[in-house]
Amino acid sequence: MSTVSLQAHQAELAEHVTVGAALLDQRHPGWERQIDVDLLDMASAEDDMLGQLYGSYDEGLDALIRRDPDPSAWAPHAFAVAYGFDATADEPGVYDDRTQAWRVQVAQRRIRKLGQGERTR
Repeated sequence: MSTVSLQAHQAELAEHVTVGAALLDQRHPGWERQIDVDLLDMASAEDDMLGQLYGSYDEGLDALIRRDPDPSAWAPHAFAVAYGFDATADEPGVYDDRTQAWRVQVAQRRIRKLGQGERTR
């Protein structure tokens, strides 16, 4: 992957994860305190973001889609990709990149909450 396409991929991934984090803020307040970043693995159905929050990737995805204003508008995989919970393809390193992007998002939110005087994990 060229440097330009790598940067574009990372920017797009960061955008999807930011949108996913905002969705979790609405649907699962305090989610960032429930994530074990050392265990976090976006290639795992139990240790990924949704697995840690809802028990499994599938249960979490189902819960989030059901609460969408128009749940029938989403194919589950398209929803997961749009919100940074899954990848479009199983390319080498794709889940490592996604795991790292979510770790950064969790850390940023914990730091922000500390600045606001909230307790974090």
